Amino acid sequence: MPRKIRQPQLAIRPVEKDELLFAFAVADAAATLRMPVGNPTEMEINILDEKKGTVNRITFFDDVPINRATIAVSDHFKGEKFMSVMLRLLGLHETLRDEKLTAWVTTAPDGKKELAESLFFAAATAPMPRRTLKFNIDALVKLAIQYDKEHGLIDELPN
Repeated sequence: MPRKIRQPQLAIRPVEKDELLFAFAVADAAATLRMPVGNPTEMEINILDEKKGTVNRITFFDDVPINRATIAVSDHFKGEKFMSVMLRLLGLHETLRDEKLTAWVTTAPDGKKELAESLFFAAATAPMPRRTLKFNIDALVKLAIQYDKEHGLIDELPN
């Protein structure tokens, strides 16, 4: 039996920080119904896979915040860019409870989480393997610190 050759781990492509910030604002507004968005159960998203020449269809079964957010973001980003932006937004959301990110995540008086711009830079550019679709927290921290130092926001490491 021939030995399997391990393929290099593919990653979700990076996006621009400002693209991720914009997508976050759109997703948040749609999820919380602060902007008009149709009922996701009546919509679908078609994503062209340019490499394979195929179309992948996303359908929604419930009118819930994440589905409204996805529909709204898909209005602004298409194809692979949409997938990269959405997967990075979802990955960022999954990391917000990690104690290592407390320097960049605060709670506003209304109870909503506020994220530092440097965290968006980190989530936009950090490696994200397709196999796990998760960020390495230490990589996010390193990139957020790098951004803060380059922009004169910190002189030393956060505790």
